[in-house]
Amino acid sequence: MIQKHIFYSDIMQPKNSKCKKYPRAIYLHLTQRCNFNCVYCYLNAGKQSCNELTTDEVKRILSQIVIFQPVKVIFTGGEPLMRKDLIELARYFRGLNPPLSQLCLDTNGSLITSRTASSLVALFDEIRISIDGFKDTNDVLRGQGAFKSAIQAIGEIHKAEGSPSIAITLTSINIFEVRYFVHYMCHEWGIQTVRINPFKPMGRGETRTDLLLGDHNLNWVGSLDPFSACDVDRSPCNRDGSCIGTSISITPQGLTYPCHWLSQEEYYLGDARNEWLGFIYERLNKLRQHFHVKNIRLKGGTKQNGDT
Repeated sequence: MIQKHIFYSDIMQPKNSKCKKYPRAIYLHLTQRCNFNCVYCYLNAGKQSCNELTTDEVKRILSQIVIFQPVKVIFTGGEPLMRKDLIELARYFRGLNPPLSQLCLDTNGSLITSRTASSLVALFDEIRISIDGFKDTNDVLRGQGAFKSAIQAIGEIHKAEGSPSIAITLTSINIFEVRYFVHYMCHEWGIQTVRINPFKPMGRGETRTDLLLGDHNLNWVGSLDPFSACDVDRSPCNRDGSCIGTSISITPQGLTYPCHWLSQEEYYLGDARNEWLGFIYERLNKLRQHFHVKNIRLKGGTKQNGDT
């Protein structure tokens, strides 16, 4: 029996006007390479990559990350399993003292085998398999054979005694089957955690306005009965700065932004390859304070004592 169904976006807005001093989630994009060609990919990932962080550079960044004790560190891409040093990097992170953060993996699952599954389950607290719907719908969005690869990966993780989660990018193409698909994945494949992120027109998906969701679509998703424990990010990450401070996103080249949806020049925080992460966090806090004050002014409010 499935005990709980969870729907939420990784980009969560803070419950009040103040953000924690340090971000709760670090998205480390290990590579821009990918063996898939998803139509909406915000990173525009593909076969080519250049000037990506070396193994030693990633290790140095990880050793700085643990000092600030984020809740989660997410290895993502591109397809992170295309890096031959992925297991080495995960083991290095696990060996750091103290290893207080959860380590998560975002993957399309296509490179997970029975051999790699055991290592991944041992090293990662969460393995997120990207899958957007039943076979025909999923493969339109993610490429021919993507559904089969994802299902096989889920099976391998289960065989290795892990509990995989799934990540769904919500678009106009898959929205009306998502409730049935989630029911299928939970009851047929034992999935207990489902992460839903609405499509945002960036990267390869910048011109795909046909994939955008209307407000009425998002309201419909919020009432996914009988999955009453839903917490869905109902809107794209707007440039009002409301999410700034909750995460940072590091590109394969080490460039750092508040999140992967805010990777424009105006939000640039620094170069993790060549700078101490503490300096980057200081800039993040200044940017957060700037948008917090700006939003108060736009809403006609006033700062209270102690607000930043």
